[in-house]
Amino acid sequence: MSPVDEIAAVAGLLDKIAAAHKLVMQIPNYEEALCTVFALNNQLMATDIFGMVMSGNDNEKNAMLSVVSARLAIADAYAYVFLCEGWFVKYPKGTREEDIYVRPRDDDRRQECLTLYYESKAGITQFRSYTISRNPVGLSLDPPGEKTELRWAGLLAGRTDELSH
Repeated sequence: MSPVDEIAAVAGLLDKIAAAHKLVMQIPNYEEALCTVFALNNQLMATDIFGMVMSGNDNEKNAMLSVVSARLAIADAYAYVFLCEGWFVKYPKGTREEDIYVRPRDDDRRQECLTLYYESKAGITQFRSYTISRNPVGLSLDPPGEKTELRWAGLLAGRTDELSH
């Protein structure tokens, strides 16, 4: 598959995964902390799909990502899609990282989001982040947002829990 074809195929793939996840989110007792990883072959077909619960502890998150990296190696994955729900806060322009004292999940201004990240051995990456709106008439995924920190990047390269996010 050429890089141009891969980029086009991935765009459609991420849209389909987001639409399917929107349906999953409506299941009663759905576990919101669950992240899903899709290991893909060079035809972008899933060869392995697995989920994990991500805690709020950074060390545990990084250790879990080391396990994911090892599992992708065992699956001989050409690429992967990492899907996870989480929180984000839009800070005023010019806000410095050292001026932020509370994690997004603990900030009263937080918004819920669904994030999808694609990465392949060819070096192609795509990122999507949707704002989740839960209301009495249903659930919506608003248009993709801006790129944020990528804790889950580089998992094909044998990442270890000592790497920072």
